[in-house]
Amino acid sequence: MFVVNGIDHKPIHPVNFIDKYADDSYLIVSSNHESTIDDELAAIERWALKNNLSLNKTKSVEIIFYPTDVARKSASVVRPIPNIKRDNLIKILGVTFHGNLSIKIHVSNVAHTTAQSLYALKLLKAHGLDQASLRIVCNAIIISRLTYAAPSWWGYRSTEDEQKLDSVINRAKRWGFYNQDAPTLNSICTRRENDLFVRLISNPSHLLHQLLPPLKNHPHFLRPRSHDRQLPPRGVSLHSKSFIQRMLFTNIY
Repeated sequence: MFVVNGIDHKPIHPVNFIDKYADDSYLIVSSNHESTIDDELAAIERWALKNNLSLNKTKSVEIIFYPTDVARKSASVVRPIPNIKRDNLIKILGVTFHGNLSIKIHVSNVAHTTAQSLYALKLLKAHGLDQASLRIVCNAIIISRLTYAAPSWWGYRSTEDEQKLDSVINRAKRWGFYNQDAPTLNSICTRRENDLFVRLISNPSHLLHQLLPPLKNHPHFLRPRSHDRQLPPRGVSLHSKSFIQRMLFTNIY
């Protein structure tokens, strides 16, 4: 019912975006349209009042994403939004991002949580749970947690981040909870990204389909390629690490 109720919860300026999931809403405004923020927040408050709700500013967070340290310094002088806290971290549907799109905090949290789950598996083993069941539980609560929402953050990982996540899987292998010849974290995430990209390419109704570039018209026959879309400019380094941008250039040459 809340989803139905929020159908008319939209930005008043077409250059801005409001992303919604259940009762979470994210107002996205580019740096070129900072002047529209006050209007958007006022419209959100009017919408909430009309629907017997209220915008709780004490639970709202403002974050500025920046591609470089120079941009970070420029962002620090941007006028803050009254009564809304500005932070360098934001959790979006269970994934924590830093202002520079670093996932170091997310990886640390996931590694800590899964390490605790491994200890719980050791207790289950001590109480007599058989090997096959232990591996099923490991896949259900360890591997699924490590790879949760991977397409949204996998491209922003550092070598240190990947090593920290791999260390959890290596520990699970040493303790017999994960098969030695089972897929690596890298191969699991790569397969999930490929599967997701194939689905959104082939399904015009997919939520992410609108983010794809236009179709490329080939006047002559070419060898089979991974997709039939125009290749956009690679953009800045942060943008080139995003899911859509990376997948468009994967195996294209």
